[in-house]
Amino acid sequence: MRIYKLKAISVIICLLIFFCSSASAYYLDKLPDKNYELVGRVSVTVAANSNYCHYVNDRYGFTIDFPSFFSLGYLSGNSDGIFVTIKNGNASLSASGCHNYGQSLNDCYSDYIGHVKSEFGLKPSYIAKGTDWFVLSWKINGTIYYKKVFVCDEYVNSFILEFLSEDKDAYNDIVTNIEQSFVPGWRSGNKICD
Repeated sequence: MRIYKLKAISVIICLLIFFCSSASAYYLDKLPDKNYELVGRVSVTVAANSNYCHYVNDRYGFTIDFPSFFSLGYLSGNSDGIFVTIKNGNASLSASGCHNYGQSLNDCYSDYIGHVKSEFGLKPSYIAKGTDWFVLSWKINGTIYYKKVFVCDEYVNSFILEFLSEDKDAYNDIVTNIEQSFVPGWRSGNKICD
């Protein structure tokens, strides 16, 4: 029964993507997950690129676009972010916000690099840094991880995209589109609701 519901929801999502304009909203199905709770619907709109969904976080105000084939969505229990994945689980995107308790950009950057080194025993294969953001990417056991983090005095907004390394060529443009669409709450103009 649950498989039929998922198939029906996927068909509905595809139809909505096809027929919706950029101002229309639709909802992703949510399933229980150990880190995310059922707390209402994941509301997204069709992005400027109609092959993408556009998500605005109600709590931290950040925005991000993700491919419309990421059809299963989960909200965190405290509304700080979203987790979306494809049906077969071979790719996922998690985006969230949190309060910054006194860490500078360099502190966060060092912490993340240290985490990758201590947790996985490796150095990120790609590193980039701006005035209020940084990007790290690494590969573990056939999976590529791409993480972008924005830091300001009050908040930290970040996303991590995971996909199989065998799909790297297919995800090059997707990584670029997601990365360029990700706007932290303090830059988006959206209200931040602590």
